[in-house]
Amino acid sequence: MKIIIVGGGIAGISTYLHLIKHLPPPPPPSPPHTIQIYESHDPRKKQQAEPSPLGPKQASASAPPLAPPPSAGPTNLNALPAPATVPSAAGGGLGISPNGMRVLRALEPGLHAAVRAQGFVVERFVFKTSGNRVVADTAAVDGARKRPVVAVGGGRGGGGDEGAGEEKEEMMPREETVASSRHGLWRCLREAVKEEGVVVEGKRVSEVLVGEDERPVVRFADGFADESADMVVGADGVKSVVRKAVLGAASPEPTYEGLVFVGGFTDRPVPSDASPHGPAMVFTFGPTGFFGYSGSAPGNSLMWWSTYELPLETARAETNGARTKRRLQERHGRWKDPVVRDLVEVVDVDPPYLSWTVPELPAWGKGGVVLVGDAAHALQSTSGQGASQAFEDGLTLSLLLAHYLRKVYTQQQQQQQQSESGAMSELEAVKLSARKLFEIRSPRTGEIARTARKLDGGKKSHGPLFEIMLFAFFWLVAKVPAIGKLLVGDRHEILFGWSAEREVKKAVEKE
Repeated sequence: MKIIIVGGGIAGISTYLHLIKHLPPPPPPSPPHTIQIYESHDPRKKQQAEPSPLGPKQASASAPPLAPPPSAGPTNLNALPAPATVPSAAGGGLGISPNGMRVLRALEPGLHAAVRAQGFVVERFVFKTSGNRVVADTAAVDGARKRPVVAVGGGRGGGGDEGAGEEKEEMMPREETVASSRHGLWRCLREAVKEEGVVVEGKRVSEVLVGEDERPVVRFADGFADESADMVVGADGVKSVVRKAVLGAASPEPTYEGLVFVGGFTDRPVPSDASPHGPAMVFTFGPTGFFGYSGSAPGNSLMWWSTYELPLETARAETNGARTKRRLQERHGRWKDPVVRDLVEVVDVDPPYLSWTVPELPAWGKGGVVLVGDAAHALQSTSGQGASQAFEDGLTLSLLLAHYLRKVYTQQQQQQQQSESGAMSELEAVKLSARKLFEIRSPRTGEIARTARKLDGGKKSHGPLFEIMLFAFFWLVAKVPAIGKLLVGDRHEILFGWSAEREVKKAVEKE
């Protein structure tokens, strides 16, 4: 098979890594699978042009300390020398939740270790009011779990020839949340691509032509020749070109959620006293918006972000970082958390980033084309699940395609021996995989999006009464977990207990 992945970001590269691990090789005399990634930008060039938000990197893949020494955590940032700050280098920051880290561990333990080592390991989520009162201090970890390990056989990642559908279970270790710069995570994934020439940067896809029974054709801007493929994976983000090929005139435009984000990185120490139970990511809600902060790398590397309500026209006109900083100071300068109060005085600020999402789609595939990541389900940042859901997409798609390709190759070999025709084709395997991917993944990402949309309300401007109500809600949920489960479900189990292997096995057993 020839596979083209459109988009060389987190979703595209992680999907590539899953495919090369899980896909069985075609039987002789067919050539091996080829997978090409086309990325319109060159993230490495952009990063070289900007100061690094990460500081010096540890060469070792071993995990960083789980907490800085007590002396490294003063809360008065103005007591320190002027910081080196980066407003929003290379895509800002993100959190990789335990379910995402577990997918990375199953994909490649070395990759998991590298991601963990370059980021900041978070064990607690601390929720505060603008008055600096802690209303909840919850676990950001997931304990050891049994995870199905489906033996796929034949992929370049190993697995032997145990046979299709065979299932084993292994105990997967405890996982934490890892806070990271987006570029730091991307760099770990990119360095895991060992073959030269797989990622072609600076080559923009302008259109994908797709029919139900024909190989899709990828068209490029800037005069590059068209290319056809057996499968095209759209991992090209919220403004996806590939999504338009799948849905045609019904393809929705991205939706502005009414919120903007500003944020960045500073070489300040991470406060060590945010939680007595371990290193924490802090979320502060107030009547004038939301402010969060966390470590982003080993050592002195603090990432911060603020979310607030702004009309679309005003947000688009906000092109001056100085004006955005004044808004930041007006919104958060009187909050009682000294970290927040000091950060808004010393950090550099870019114009805000607008929050775009994609409505729930009626399908993620058509013909030989399939969508993953933000192209399929751009989630609110409140979900904390953007990268992790992209990882789950790539794994699910790869397991499904591996399952159906094994059927294709087995039927082809049997019918060659019996001089018969009518075996399933690779295109049919792709179409079945896309259909099952949507059936398995869409309910999960849709539920995550709906919950995040409800939580986004807490980031908008409200009066003091709302802050009191929010305080009461968090306090009640923290003190009486059964009430939280009744109101919003068992969020821990819903987010962290999901298994692509288990869901794929259930889906194919129904056939």
